[in-house]
Amino acid sequence: VTFIDITERKQAEEALRESENRLQRAESVAHFGNWDLNLAERKVRASASAGVIYGLQGEEMSLADLQGLSLPEYRTMLDTALTNLIEHNQPYNVEFRIQRPSDGQLRHIHSFAEYDPDRRAVFGVVNDITERKQAEEALRDSEEKFRNAFTISIDAVNINRLQDGMYLTINNGFTQIMGYTPEECIGKTSIELNIWVSPEDRQALVEGLTKRGEAANLEAHFRAKNGDIKYGLMSASVLELSGIKYILSITHNITERKQAEEALQESESML
Repeated sequence: VTFIDITERKQAEEALRESENRLQRAESVAHFGNWDLNLAERKVRASASAGVIYGLQGEEMSLADLQGLSLPEYRTMLDTALTNLIEHNQPYNVEFRIQRPSDGQLRHIHSFAEYDPDRRAVFGVVNDITERKQAEEALRDSEEKFRNAFTISIDAVNINRLQDGMYLTINNGFTQIMGYTPEECIGKTSIELNIWVSPEDRQALVEGLTKRGEAANLEAHFRAKNGDIKYGLMSASVLELSGIKYILSITHNITERKQAEEALQESESML
């Protein structure tokens, strides 16, 4: 009877299985997978997560099947990138879209790879970035809607830095109501421009922003560039972008309404 101690081999096998399991869990959580292309056989071996991302069954697939998943408009770009990697050692770092055969979904893919000339093989990583792309698109749509509303609004809209109240931008509505051009406002504060008629109105705004981060439906009167007194219904809130806090203010011009109310009160008083 011969006994061979295989403890170390078993421990190594167990450690390898644990490592593979951790990698598989990490790929699943992070929505990425890995793949290995054998150029001689033109076969691709993919991890389980990569298979899920591409919507393909099995660990091994032909290069042609994998290439067929990308939308036609990306085919030339992907072929060129792979050729440049193999022949010229140029970085393979591409974004493209596929239609997944398992459910027909269109997915955004980011893949990067490196070439091993000794093995004549390409090792790559693939990441499903669909959610990120959707978030970026939603952000762009939101920004576009805000720009449109900012530009065409008949209300006075201005953005100021919270730290010192300095104007960063104003819209056409602000110019029409108050008479100031962007060049005259940007870089200055409302105090420097002497816009506030009543210190109490400004104090009410400051208290609302300080205590609640917003102030809604504040009636205030302002001094336009030509000296005219304007009445406004003002709402403002504090926004934070990239660690910097701003004030977004929207003021609806109620001057005519207030003048009509005052005229009516004067008429009733005379009567």
